[in-house]
Amino acid sequence: MDRMLRILFPFLVIAFDIFCIVDVILSKSWQIKTLNKVFWIIIILLLPVIGGILWFIFGKDRGQDSAQGSAPRRTVAPDDDPAYLSKLAREQEQQDRIRDLEAQLGDLDDPDEKPGDDRSTRG
Repeated sequence: MDRMLRILFPFLVIAFDIFCIVDVILSKSWQIKTLNKVFWIIIILLLPVIGGILWFIFGKDRGQDSAQGSAPRRTVAPDDDPAYLSKLAREQEQQDRIRDLEAQLGDLDDPDEKPGDDRSTRG
């Protein structure tokens, strides 16, 4: 039993360190609370088990702050984005206003002309 622990323990330490290093590498930059990836990898390599434990305690944000806005915004489809929809509504209102003003200007251009009055038939 003692011999098995002597053989198994180094493999467990190496596996834990590899797991921690891979976790550091795959972590997004916004998930890392302190230092940066390179320093965390060095700490894990220099302090085999302790470095990994430190990484999980102090290094990676495990989602406590994600509800407070530290996570990046998710992509929203245009038809689900309220800002985009309000922009479309404003543009539509502007187009309607422009059409109304053009119609009013058209009516003001020739005040003598009555609707249905065709000047080419007069002689």
